[in-house]
Amino acid sequence: MNPRQPLSPAPRRHGAKRALAQAAAATAGLAALSFVIYLTANLKPTPNIQLHTEPDVPRLPDVVEGRGVGVFFLRPDADARDPRQPSDPDPVAGFVWQRNPPTTTRRVVLLVHGLDEPGGIWDQLAPALADAGFVVARFEYPNDQPIARSAAMLGIALRELAARGVAEVDLIGHSMGGLISYDAVTRPDFAPGLRPLRVARLITLGTPYAGSAWARHRWIAEWREQASRFVHHRNDEQGDTLPTEIKGAAGTDLLPGSAYLRELAERPRPSGLAHTAIVGRVFTSSGSLGPVSTLIVPANDMLGDGVVSVDSAKAFHIPDTVELNASHRGMLRTLVPGSDATPLAIPIVLDRLRQDGPATKPRQ
Repeated sequence: MNPRQPLSPAPRRHGAKRALAQAAAATAGLAALSFVIYLTANLKPTPNIQLHTEPDVPRLPDVVEGRGVGVFFLRPDADARDPRQPSDPDPVAGFVWQRNPPTTTRRVVLLVHGLDEPGGIWDQLAPALADAGFVVARFEYPNDQPIARSAAMLGIALRELAARGVAEVDLIGHSMGGLISYDAVTRPDFAPGLRPLRVARLITLGTPYAGSAWARHRWIAEWREQASRFVHHRNDEQGDTLPTEIKGAAGTDLLPGSAYLRELAERPRPSGLAHTAIVGRVFTSSGSLGPVSTLIVPANDMLGDGVVSVDSAKAFHIPDTVELNASHRGMLRTLVPGSDATPLAIPIVLDRLRQDGPATKPRQ
């Protein structure tokens, strides 16, 4: 070939055809994904779901040793580095989560996370509670299983706390964690099985009492959880231990109109329990826009905190309901990098806990 001879335009044509083919494939993929989302958005809950309010749950020590499930207590990092005690690999702002309580204590604030939560939702609330003098613990569970099963496991964890001498527990549940907590404390055999332990207060944050349409697309949250666990080198994925037939059941329970949510709504409200519901709105509602507000306000209520609608979070008509201008996670976590602002729900939580009396320091 003559080195000065210009190249044939054929390779350029082939490159253009290849680019067009790739673009067509990408467009088809997006169209297929949109079609799947459209179909799942119009699915109805299965009408004949069998609800088991007393599932066969083994005792926690037999299920969770070495698997990152159970109750972890927040302890100062310098005091908790005991190689003889299993601990969580993620320290939090000078603290570490550890199975064994620091010392005998009479009152514990127990945190219950929601569906597909990688663990960071408590990174600001837990230290704030500890700094205020509260003994803080978190409950970890296989969050992919039926919610009723998780509530039964929470009941076992509470009985274990009672056996350790804990007399009073305040439950704080974020998202689905609020349903788990409410389920546990409204079971008929709850109080007799826990004496002398008493659950004094329940605080729920962004809890979908009437379900969430996002449960149909929970693969997004599942991907976020798996990515976070990979980045933070956490290999305690509880779902790996679940039988195949119950994996993903929590997402079904969270669908609006599910059998689980209907049964939960029919239970009598617990007596003697201080109950606070914190509800988030991504945008502040305003009636100052005239006729336009008749369109914006309903849409804002439906959006709610971005995951749970306002109507769902207020479905149980809890008298002590607090509305905040915050997103589902933003009510407990600062989402802007570098910001030192306190998430809006944290002062509310501290205020409600202090209404029940001063924080109880561990006895030395």
